[in-house]
Amino acid sequence: MTRALLFPEGLASEPLILTRAMASAEAFGREHQLQRLAYEHPDVIPIEEIDPGAGAVAPLCRELTLRGQTGPVFLDMLGVTRRGRLVLVECKLWRNPQARREVIGQVLEYAGLMRRLSYGDLSALVATRIGRQASNLLWELARDRLSLTDEAAFVDAVSDSLSAGAFDLVVLGDGIRSEIEAVRGFLEAAAGLRSRLALVEVAAWTNPSGQILLTPQIALRTKVIEQQALPYTASPLPTVAAAPVSRDMPREALAPSAAPTASANRQFWDHFIAKAKFSHPDQPPPSHGGNNWVRLALPSASMTLYREKGPQGPSSRCGMFLRLRGEAGRAAYDTLCAELPDIEAETGMRIGASWKDDVDSGTMSVDALVSTDEEAQLAWLAQTSDRLVSAFRPRLSALG
Repeated sequence: MTRALLFPEGLASEPLILTRAMASAEAFGREHQLQRLAYEHPDVIPIEEIDPGAGAVAPLCRELTLRGQTGPVFLDMLGVTRRGRLVLVECKLWRNPQARREVIGQVLEYAGLMRRLSYGDLSALVATRIGRQASNLLWELARDRLSLTDEAAFVDAVSDSLSAGAFDLVVLGDGIRSEIEAVRGFLEAAAGLRSRLALVEVAAWTNPSGQILLTPQIALRTKVIEQQALPYTASPLPTVAAAPVSRDMPREALAPSAAPTASANRQFWDHFIAKAKFSHPDQPPPSHGGNNWVRLALPSASMTLYREKGPQGPSSRCGMFLRLRGEAGRAAYDTLCAELPDIEAETGMRIGASWKDDVDSGTMSVDALVSTDEEAQLAWLAQTSDRLVSAFRPRLSALG
């Protein structure tokens, strides 16, 4: 079935006098224009023909950053249906020679990377991309657009979509039909992926007034591959060491404190644990470690939060760090270092990173001189740990 969508709205006088000559080039001079069209007008995606019963697509974000083996990759658009099935959209102008084969491999790669994420990981990535925080961001983005009422069922459905690799994969282009045979080999490589793949051709027509009529049409659609996908298991990373170490401080200054008192330190961290709130919905609360430090559990790793044993004039040093060890730890460290500019931009802070070959160990750390007022220390620790968790947790989840 072919549908026609007016873009922009308001085709007035001459609906039958249309021409396709050069219309695609005029409508979509660059791929980001097609991407924007899909995000702002998701009805251009014929989702009912791809996934009967899906109803509509609620756009979640554009250019979602995913962590590939060789660095970050960017999904053009992410959406979700009312049944909680995620929709991964990649936009290509087919006059681009590289698009003819690579796009299918790309969208399948994105599906594989998405399977590694939890609901909370995905929420954190979307929040970072659109610059918005909410207690359940994905739900808020989809609720009104799709007229949803059951938040728990939505969260469960999206979580199932992620864990099973059950996505609607859509390649949106301006001239797909001539390339169908060239991509069939890529589809064979998707065995075990429980996703639908659709190639959607968006033909653009113009009338004498210059208005554009779009006719999205499915050029190829696969059935769901029914084989159950193998579960993803992240490679273990060494846990963080108990003794805190900072890049700028002498080791003895960070030894577990005996002052002011162990009971006072315990009371301070009890207060922190009770008050700490994290934007990432998967993050559990901190737990006590030793005297004057606590631990935050992260995927296959942990982060240590500490404060120095005594004041330095009007200030006292507080900090937190992630330690990585061994071969797996070095691989994780190198990946995180490659993304350090992005992490620092997301968190708004400088992050120290160092690796010592003699002990086969490295750290990623943040510390600062904070007022000796305990409320100021608690506020700094809460804000800084929340930002670091939101940045590191999705990346650690993706490391395999």
